[in-house]
Amino acid sequence: MVKTTMYISEELKQDIHLLAQNRGTSEAQVMRDALEKEAATLRPDWDLLPSLDLPHMQPMAHEDECFLTGFGA
Repeated sequence: MVKTTMYISEELKQDIHLLAQNRGTSEAQVMRDALEKEAATLRPDWDLLPSLDLPHMQPMAHEDECFLTGFGA
């Protein structure tokens, strides 16, 4: 974990404090959770890929197996 500092308004600080009390957690955890939720919107949703019907991808998934014959044996 990396320590960082940020400036926030008094109102936001009070909101974070109340959220932490209601959740029974630290203010730092409330902020980490909020930042993680926001950052997750930037990441691709890899769980969606298997639901895509891409028949042309199936042969490619196993194409490299012919090059691995005897490897690691």
